[in-house]
Amino acid sequence: ASNCLLSGSSRLANLGPVTISVWIYPKTTGWNNLARIYVSGTAMTFRCNATNEVAFIIDYATTDLSTFTNDDFIVLNTWQNIIVTWDGSATASNIHIYKNAIEATSYTQTNGVGARANDAASTVRISNTSNAFDGFIKNFKIWKRVLTINEILEDYVNPYGMINNPRRNDYYLWAAAAAVATNKYRTLM
Repeated sequence: ASNCLLSGSSRLANLGPVTISVWIYPKTTGWNNLARIYVSGTAMTFRCNATNEVAFIIDYATTDLSTFTNDDFIVLNTWQNIIVTWDGSATASNIHIYKNAIEATSYTQTNGVGARANDAASTVRISNTSNAFDGFIKNFKIWKRVLTINEILEDYVNPYGMINNPRRNDYYLWAAAAAVATNKYRTLM
């Protein structure tokens, strides 16, 4: 597995608020034990770590905004739906991470300090050229808002239901069901 560059990524610049939903099947914790699911340059990172935790990190000038789930949050060699929501503030307690529509029970969190990094010129990727996700990623979606718990549950139970609902047009989708492939370019819908 390597990476997929998202064309049309200017629509994803400086996200916040945001919800990211993805189905993953991690085989390992990735290269260097940092399996990146989504990156926007260095300004926003959504990844799995060596201890099977999930991390969401936003680059701030002095101290990065970060939230890490408890260890063993994800399970290797198993499909699972991971969702992160963030209201766009520098307050870490406003980041929530869910697996199969159930929120993590504990977090290690750090508030962002200083100016938030501007990622308008950043390359947006599913996985990454370094520290790539090792496994399968499918039904990758981004909303420019925080989903409610009912919407998170709806997305988990019926991942295509929200897509097929004509009232739901506030997301971007990359729906490949295969392994993340080297240098595949996808246009956001």
